[in-house]
Amino acid sequence: MGSLNSRLSTLMMTLGITLVFVALLGSGSFGFGTDVDSGIYKGYLFRATDDIYVEAWSITNQSFSLYALDSENALRALENASLHNTNQLVSLENITQCNDIIEIPSPGVYAILVTSYDNDTSSVMVDIDRSYPNAGVLVPGILLLSVGACIAILPRALNRIEGIESNGLAVNEQLHPDALMGGSSNKRRNAL
Repeated sequence: MGSLNSRLSTLMMTLGITLVFVALLGSGSFGFGTDVDSGIYKGYLFRATDDIYVEAWSITNQSFSLYALDSENALRALENASLHNTNQLVSLENITQCNDIIEIPSPGVYAILVTSYDNDTSSVMVDIDRSYPNAGVLVPGILLLSVGACIAILPRALNRIEGIESNGLAVNEQLHPDALMGGSSNKRRNAL
C-alpha cells in the first residue's frame, strides 16, 4: 500500500508542477519596433491564453493604425496585403498612442499588426504584456500538487501519531506515582 501511495503522490505532484509551469509559461512581456508605410502591414504573432495589455506609441509622432487579429485572419491579411474580408478583434485607426486591454476570446495564436495611417512613414513601438497566468491550468495544477503532497505526508504523519500514542502509554505507565517513589504508596505510608 505504501508503494502505491508513493507512486500516486509522485505522479500527482509531477503533474501539478508541470501544470503550474505551463500556466506561468504564457505570462510575460515582449514587444517590437518597426517603421511602417501606408498600406504595408507589419506585426508580431504571439500565443495568448487570456487578455493582453497593449501599449503602442509613435516615435515620430505620425499617426498609425493598430489591429489585433487571430492567426487565421492575420495570415489572410498578410497574404492579401489588405484587411478586407478579415475579422479584427480590435481596430484602432489614426492614433499616435494606445494603452488598451485586448480581450482574447480563447487561447490560441494572435497577431498585432500596425500600418501608417497617413502616406508618411511611421516609427511605431509596441509592447505586449501577458501578465496573468492561465487560471484554467494553474488552479488544477495547484490542486494536483496539494493532493499529491497530502498523499505523501499524511501516512507518515499518521504513523508518527500512532508511534507517539503507543510510546506515550509506556511513558505514562513508567511515570505512575508508585513507580516514581520506588514502590507502592502503601509501602510509603507504612514507612512514615
